[in-house]
Amino acid sequence: MPALTQMLLSARDALSAQSYALGVTGQNITSSTTPAYVRREALLENRATGGVVAVGVRRVADQFVDRRWLAASSLGASASEREALLSRVEPLFDDVGGSGVGTALDQLFSGFSALAANPSDTTTRQSLLARADELASRLRENADTIASQREELLSRAQSVVSEINGKAAEVADLNRKIALAEAQGEDASSLRDQRDKLLLGLSSEIDITTFVDGQGGLVVRAAGTTLVEGDIAQAFDVDLAGD
Repeated sequence: MPALTQMLLSARDALSAQSYALGVTGQNITSSTTPAYVRREALLENRATGGVVAVGVRRVADQFVDRRWLAASSLGASASEREALLSRVEPLFDDVGGSGVGTALDQLFSGFSALAANPSDTTTRQSLLARADELASRLRENADTIASQREELLSRAQSVVSEINGKAAEVADLNRKIALAEAQGEDASSLRDQRDKLLLGLSSEIDITTFVDGQGGLVVRAAGTTLVEGDIAQAFDVDLAGD
């Protein structure tokens, strides 16, 4: 009888373990389209007395792939933003379309050449003055437009920095919660998914690199300095350099 009882108990534990593993598989399928979700893997362990039991779950993540992912996200976002900003400045210097400063300069120099060839012609002088006035007007308009865009970019940059600081604080808070949960033997996979989603959002706003320190805590570096270290987050600021 004891042997039969042990067999029944082992069979019960095995069914429970397989049911747990199926639950993890079901979660993977359900969450497969969730942003930043990382596949889970059920951890099964053989018992010394026979049978198998579920002892937990782990995230199937690769830190090197994650780093490349964040780097690619940063590069892509940077390229898109640079293209958008340059496309607004480009028309100011569009000499191909005839609206750039170079075109106005060419016309002014042509006027000087025409005046040199016929210095006593009043019409040529008036034409030269009109071209000089056109160049000055275009330079003033371009300078005003660039100054306006400069102020707008500063405002946008300050808004983005505010978002970065907020996300950095959230990452630091999640670092604290993850460390606490794992110290208590709890599964922190969902917290790690939330942190990965935040890191992906950060990478679209600023170039970041991440690594795990000697104590197992996540460190986030950006702009040549440490943005997050463990449960501590630094705050960035942005302003225009003095003229």
